[in-house]
Amino acid sequence: MAIENAAKLLQSEAYATYVDVPRHENIAVIKSVRDSTAEKIVRITGIYIGGQILRVRSYATAPEDSCRGIVHGIEAGTSPEEFMQTLCSRDTDVLSARMMGRSETALLTFRGTYVSRFFLYRRAKNDWKPHKPKA
Repeated sequence: MAIENAAKLLQSEAYATYVDVPRHENIAVIKSVRDSTAEKIVRITGIYIGGQILRVRSYATAPEDSCRGIVHGIEAGTSPEEFMQTLCSRDTDVLSARMMGRSETALLTFRGTYVSRFFLYRRAKNDWKPHKPKA
């Protein structure tokens, strides 16, 4: 209920949304068949639980026909919007780009399962490495 309230979901949107909170983990997995609902959920920055507001970070998962890459040396604190505006890939679409915490490392999501190793960021050529999530 806290997630639905924070996202200001309509009743019909809430019914089409599935929330899974694995035991002993500090995450929630939220699934929706509607893109508009997913967009609302991704904008959540806090949820009200137990009389207090808890800060949260929300991310959309990548589509199946996509791949992710890591790039180093991006200025810490760069917003996803600024990053996306100054990013260009010749051979594929960049679906999303975000900084990883407070580091100078960013996570890029590309459309397709094969893309060239180079992209332009602020008109300079950069390379990326495949993202290998840690278990």
